[in-house]
This record gives sequence, C-alpha cells and structure tokens, in this order.
Amino acid sequence: MRQQYEKIMQDISRHKDFGQRNPVDIGIELGYPEQAIVEMFQFISEKELIAETQKKTNQDKKERQIIRLYYDGKDICKKCADMIGIKKYIELDNYLVYSDENYKLVKISKATGEKSSVGLEADIDKCKGWGEWIYYYVSVDTMLELFRFNIETAYTEQIEFEKEVCVDFQMNDEYLIYFVDDDSTLMCFNLIDETTQTIKTNEGVSYGEQFYLVGDKIYCNLRDALHEYDLKEEKDTILQEEIDDQYVNEFLQRSYGRGSTSFFGNKLYTVSSILGYDGEPGICICDMDSPESLEIINFPENSEMMSGYGKVCCVTEDDEAILSCYDIMTNTTTIIMKNCPVVWSYEKGGVFKKKVYACMTSDMQVVGKWLYFARNDLEDTIGCISLE
Repeated sequence: MRQQYEKIMQDISRHKDFGQRNPVDIGIELGYPEQAIVEMFQFISEKELIAETQKKTNQDKKERQIIRLYYDGKDICKKCADMIGIKKYIELDNYLVYSDENYKLVKISKATGEKSSVGLEADIDKCKGWGEWIYYYVSVDTMLELFRFNIETAYTEQIEFEKEVCVDFQMNDEYLIYFVDDDSTLMCFNLIDETTQTIKTNEGVSYGEQFYLVGDKIYCNLRDALHEYDLKEEKDTILQEEIDDQYVNEFLQRSYGRGSTSFFGNKLYTVSSILGYDGEPGICICDMDSPESLEIINFPENSEMMSGYGKVCCVTEDDEAILSCYDIMTNTTTIIMKNCPVVWSYEKGGVFKKKVYACMTSDMQVVGKWLYFARNDLEDTIGCISLE
C-alpha cells in the first residue's frame, strides 16, 4: 500500500500542471480513483505528522541530555533543600523524593518546597529516579521485580528482562543498563522498543561492571582500558589504551564500595576514599575532549568526601576540620569554613592518650546549592552551609 501511495504521488508531482491545478484532479486525469488519491494524501499527512513528532521527541531528548549534563541543582529552592536535609533522596525533573519511616514516598517541589504524598510505598534505598519516573523493586516469590512509576500521572508498569537485573543499574529516557553477575555480562534494555542487547567489545568481550551511561554512550573500565560503546551505532571504541595502574581499580567505581562515579559537563569522574598506591582520598577525572589520560585531584589524608551537582566537598578529620569544595568544571577549590561542626573528637589509649578526629559521610549531603550535615555539637540538629 505504501509503495502504491508513493507511486501516485510521484506521478502527480511529475505532471506538467502540478502546482497550478488541484492535485486530486490531476490524479483522476491520470486514471487513479479519487478515493485512492484522498487516502494517499491522508497517508502522507500522517507520515509527516509522525516524522515531525519523532523529530520533536529526538530534540526533546537531546535538550534533556544537555540539561542533565550541566545540571547544577540551582532550581532547588531553600525550603525544598531544608526539608530534605540529610535524608536520602532521589532527584526528578520537578521534585526531590524521599521515604518516611513507614516507607511511604514523599515528593517535595523543587520550585516551591510544597510537600505531598507520592502514593507509592518503597524503600528509597531501592529506588532510582530519572525525568518523571521512579524505578523501584518489589519482592515477588523471593525474586526482585523492577517497576517504574510516573510521578505526574501515577502510571505504573513492570519492566521485564531476559535476565534478572541486579540492584545496581543506570537508565535515562531511552535505555536501562544493568550488569548480570551470573554470567558477567553488561546488558542494555531499550525502554522504547523493549529490545535487549549484550554490550561487547569489537573482540566479543562483554563490558564489565565498572560502567557509566551518558546519553546513548556507555563508558566502561575494562581490562585496564577505557572503552566507549555507542548504542546507536553499536560500536566499541577504546578511548584510553591503558589506565594508570595505580588508579585502574578505582576509576568508574559506581555508588557502592569505596567509590562513586558521576558525569558533569564533559567530564567523567570518580570520587574515591582510597585513591592510588598511597590510599589517599581524591578524584579521577577524564575530560572527554582529551580522554587519553586521567587527571588526579588529591585531598588531604584522613578526610571524608561527598559529591553532587558538579561539586565535591571535602572535610578534614583533624583539629582544623577544614571544609572545602572542588568545582569539577572550573577545576578550582574553595575553602568554605574551618572548624566544621560535622567533625567530632575523642581520646583513645591508656596512659598516653591520643585525640582522634572523625566524621561520617552518612551525616553529610549536598542538596542543590547547600551542604547539610549532622552537628556533633548540638544533638539532633542539622547544619547547613552554602556552597556558593
């Protein structure tokens, strides 16, 4: 039918009077039935509408990707940030979401700080967020089943895979990437057409568990080399032949263990509490404009770090308790304050006592433009410091 419609349109467009007479009359003159000509124009209109819709969808995805790459959290108002404090949360387009003591999810408007129930029960530790969607697990017959919930429409659907998905996964508008422990394979589930593919190198080696999804590309630390996989072209490229041996174990560690990885602007970076042979805290940064090597930013020994929205905060566990903030894009460090009250001290030892300083990253969190922390000097009090 499509070929017939295309032939009708070609014949009409080649007529000497095309553009001067009614194309339906030209088609009838050429011997085509009037109904077939009308249906042909309906088909073309629908086809153009679909093409235009797809073009707008692709443009929206591209714009969202750019926004996400440079998202600095400055649209989060102070009232919203204060209500989150140091509670664990996920970030969506218009809301920050956390779970209360009864595992009921609560959403807070970034713009106004207005709080309301999501209408969903889930453990926030088993939730991830993207756009308008909350991804969460439900235990079904001793198995973990993955669902997603649209916070704007309350639409819920189960996402079914060829293989059981692990808890640690990444997603965006189009893809969901997950690692299968049983056979050590990295899988990609297309959220649009619901197809699945195994992510492999040109030599047929599956990508590993140290991966990060950015748009339609996956970055992976595999066999001590940095790989990039283009999901559109299904093409594997080696960006860095050999990652520096002392940093190879840390780079692209995900949000478990001793490291966490993020992408901001054009920089892929891993924040690690034990970096390199010396075991000091720091950041491994790969600039995608020149991905042949890593840039290493070291922080003082005995310090704790937390990151978010393109910033990495560091507080030293010593008598000065210096809180500093490193900006990923500008490559600059700013001292925010000294004697940060998130650090506490105690004495240990017998006759020769020694003062020890400590803090916990679970007591600190970046929310938008602010750092929140549990004050050690005031019980049950949350402190807040601006990072600007």
